[in-house]
Amino acid sequence: MIILNRFAGQVKYYNEFEDPMPSPFETNHDGMFVPDFFYVSLVDADFDNENHHPYYDAVEAVKVKEFYGLEEDNEVFAAHYTDYPYDITYAAAFAFEYNLNPAAEYAVLVWDGGYFDEFDDGDWTEDGTFGVLGKSWTWYNWSPPGSDAVNATDVLLIYDMVENNPLNMSHIVPPNYDDGNVLYGSGAPGWYAANFNISVADVNASVLDNPGQPITDLDALLTSRRVIGAIEKFPNNKPNFSVAGIFVDGVDFNTNHIFGDLDKPYPSYFFYQGNDNYNWSTLAKEHYYKQDLQEIVGWQDEGMRYLNIYYNSVGDINSSYRPLYGEWKGDSDVQLLVKGMINVSIGEEITIPLSITDHAHFGAISLGIDYRNDLVEITGTSFGDDAHFDNDTGLLRVAWASLDGAHYEAGSDIAYITVRLLDHVDPETELFTLNAFTEFADTKAMVVEGVELSTVALSTDPVSVEDPDASTINVASFPNPFDYTTTIRYELPENAEVQMVVYNNMGQIVKTLVDEDQAAGVHEVQVSSTDLMGPGIYYYRLLVNGVHNTYSATNSMMLIK
Repeated sequence: MIILNRFAGQVKYYNEFEDPMPSPFETNHDGMFVPDFFYVSLVDADFDNENHHPYYDAVEAVKVKEFYGLEEDNEVFAAHYTDYPYDITYAAAFAFEYNLNPAAEYAVLVWDGGYFDEFDDGDWTEDGTFGVLGKSWTWYNWSPPGSDAVNATDVLLIYDMVENNPLNMSHIVPPNYDDGNVLYGSGAPGWYAANFNISVADVNASVLDNPGQPITDLDALLTSRRVIGAIEKFPNNKPNFSVAGIFVDGVDFNTNHIFGDLDKPYPSYFFYQGNDNYNWSTLAKEHYYKQDLQEIVGWQDEGMRYLNIYYNSVGDINSSYRPLYGEWKGDSDVQLLVKGMINVSIGEEITIPLSITDHAHFGAISLGIDYRNDLVEITGTSFGDDAHFDNDTGLLRVAWASLDGAHYEAGSDIAYITVRLLDHVDPETELFTLNAFTEFADTKAMVVEGVELSTVALSTDPVSVEDPDASTINVASFPNPFDYTTTIRYELPENAEVQMVVYNNMGQIVKTLVDEDQAAGVHEVQVSSTDLMGPGIYYYRLLVNGVHNTYSATNSMMLIK
């Protein structure tokens, strides 16, 4: 058998590893986990979603198989490669049997079935949940909790795109491509890569309204709000993924084509949305990504072609996501140590500092914190709108980014978390753990390795001055809020070296109020509005090195206009 015009391929994620997309994957169908698949369909050029079904009305539609390589799967390959080894498997691959007509026009679709079953009608069941986007992998797995898919580093890169200076954008834009306007250049391969970059960064789908400059600060803001969980989906029916593709030579699908060697090809065309609707209840068969292949390659050239289709999470500018078949990376590379203890009572509200061990300058801060919501509830953080917490799930996320960055001295506080104690705890109780969302990057969007954070333990156990583990001390300000001056009062249980420092909400030092030896007893220090940097919330931390013990306490005050 001679193959005249056929193609096969693989569905991958657009990262440096070209990880295969999980197909099949398990999806929750009314409490029962069943296999679901990506599909690739070859259709006539006149195919449209209103009148045609991507499976039943296709010239040929095939499942993307988790491992393509069984003997019965390889008729296409074996017919073209007489020495094709059947023991080689290709992840997330597909192959068409159909011989393309060189004189005809075709399009190719890729779609997530949402538990579509080709043996049924692929439509609604009586409960209206069968085959909808809400049952699909691409709906739920944009940025799964505990993953490092999209975070503040991506927000920083979007801010940088607004400034037309893509910095470390080699994952999307070829680093050797520059026509004076990298983001919006023309000509291959940079034009395609740059426009794919725009599709990934344009989270509010404004490119049609503003093609000259579709990427704005609003895209960065919306990305930050979504990665922390403050909004559920992007506006204007923007889907969770953008899709691009490239034809490559050879059957070795596992070769890395888009990263590393600059001579290797980048994606050369885009799949556009086949349906503008992107809601939970949209039928999966009605939401696909489409590309007219006739515009890309002349089918009059006979032979076997290999198509790589790449998904990229919208907002994942540095393409760091790794969809490892549901095995999400759950641990953080950042260390969180416990240093010191604060004695508290059930029902008491207390502010806990999060400190950094070494000095650093960050352009992006991503904090993912799982906390014991059975023991504490969070009532606020120093990051304001850049943070979101859910006491029902016990998850806190922070996504902060700035092109100017923020500098932190060794031992300074980078965040404050205010909690209310719900039940008894002891110093050994681990209240907070960092998950894989946690990441720090510099102003060039390069990940900062080796970051070490520390916090304090809470305990409801009674302590005494002679207790070597005691570190509790009370400190408060009045009035609070204040407009001109406020007084901070604290009581020392013993003679000690005392330091009190005021920080802004980013943990940067504003003023040192006390730095001296003081006697045991009650002390007061006044803070004036002129000591601070304008209206807002400030945090003050008291450190006491006594003869018997070391104490610490943190609290907040608000300056109003």
